Amino acid sequence: MRAAVNLRNANLMVTDGHGESMRSLARALVETADPHRLDLLMDAASRYPGFEGASARTRVLRPFRFGNRLLTQAFGGDPWYRARVPLARAWRAADVYLQSAHEPPPFASGPPHVAMVHDVAFMRPGAEAFFDAPTRNYLDRWTASSIHRADRLLAVSEWVRDEVVRIYGFPAERVDVAPHGVDGKRFRSDADPQAVSDALNRLGIQTPYVLFLGTLQPRKNLGTLARAYVEARRRGLAHTLVLAGVPGWRYADVAADLERMSGEGIQITGAVNAPDLPALLAGASAFVSVAIDEGFGMPVLEAMASGVPVVATDQGGLANAAGDAGIAVDPHNPDDIAEALLRVTSDDRLREDLRSRGLARAAEFTWTRTARRAWKSLEQACASS
Repeated sequence: MRAAVNLRNANLMVTDGHGESMRSLARALVETADPHRLDLLMDAASRYPGFEGASARTRVLRPFRFGNRLLTQAFGGDPWYRARVPLARAWRAADVYLQSAHEPPPFASGPPHVAMVHDVAFMRPGAEAFFDAPTRNYLDRWTASSIHRADRLLAVSEWVRDEVVRIYGFPAERVDVAPHGVDGKRFRSDADPQAVSDALNRLGIQTPYVLFLGTLQPRKNLGTLARAYVEARRRGLAHTLVLAGVPGWRYADVAADLERMSGEGIQITGAVNAPDLPALLAGASAFVSVAIDEGFGMPVLEAMASGVPVVATDQGGLANAAGDAGIAVDPHNPDDIAEALLRVTSDDRLREDLRSRGLARAAEFTWTRTARRAWKSLEQACASS
């Protein structure tokens, strides 16, 4: 079987979970391709390593030199996805095609189509508080188009699968679940203490601290987390709350409140270079995320693989990722979150239990397993075409 995978967005120099997950999946697909063949479609030479193998090749499909703006105005979406990909020999020769569900599908029907759904937050109740109308409409339009074009879907969590079936009416029997993995070589529980100390010095972070890692935007529920932290601090928490990540959609909606609270123990680092991420996680006393309607949540697994106790939302993909290996909290209840922060930073027996369960949980999630599930979905799409 010959598979073509659209990696244009994953090849952009953008720090986000969508791009990182597609890159990690692509590398694992390369490693597990045999006896299949794999063509990785990009609009520029690969900016990241790990995409070449005996059965895999990157294929650079240059964008149209002229007319992109007119094509966009006429048809919407991105002309590279919709018009350029169907012109590629690798796409026409493919037995099956894989792309993110949140990107426009090609104009032509082509080979059997598998779309990977990372998120449905933009269609959940209350989404208008987290997304501006143009962004929400764009995501819904092209996600719906990709889903209804697809022969099969890959969902990154059971929660996303169930929501896709509910929202878009896609047949449940044609939705496969392929959870994200974690790179156990990067994120380890035996991190070098000196390397951790050096990285924290570069970032200007002093221990002890509780860490949130992710895109800084309202959907991450940072305002509620900040209020919970201030309450926990009032009740004796001595740790700093470190918010690490790049500003995302509508960050201005929460920026003023977060910056005002910086005098109350909250530290915002901004973007963190990839080499420093494992040390940043390893140095934390706990990891916390109370995001709303998260599709999955790779940082939860990365924290667990690093031996760091986790406090996570009790709903959505975060709950699927954490399972019973973290402290589950109501994301709308600051008192519940504050109590969890106090417990996880003060109860040594609880911390050790969470550490052990987290390590065992993280070991279940590998990118190789994700890739094998993806290959199975691709094979089923071919067989049913």
